[in-house]
Amino acid sequence: METRTLPVKPTSDEIARLACLIWEREGKPHGRDVEHWLQAETILMALIEPPEPVIAEVVALSRPPKQKKGKRTGRVAVRMAA
Repeated sequence: METRTLPVKPTSDEIARLACLIWEREGKPHGRDVEHWLQAETILMALIEPPEPVIAEVVALSRPPKQKKGKRTGRVAVRMAA
């Protein structure tokens, strides 16, 4: 399984690009640049650091399923003739 390192936080350029898209989507209103910046930063941070329930679900899905007691593992003993 490949392991990738996620960035610690979004870069200023990433935040600025998304803030610009939000600004354009909202009709280019004047004086809401800080609001758009914070909204973009929040969105990007959620992508990097998902909420705790999402992390727990990913961890649970990455673990192999537990076998029930008494269930065979599928291994078969084979005797070799001498």
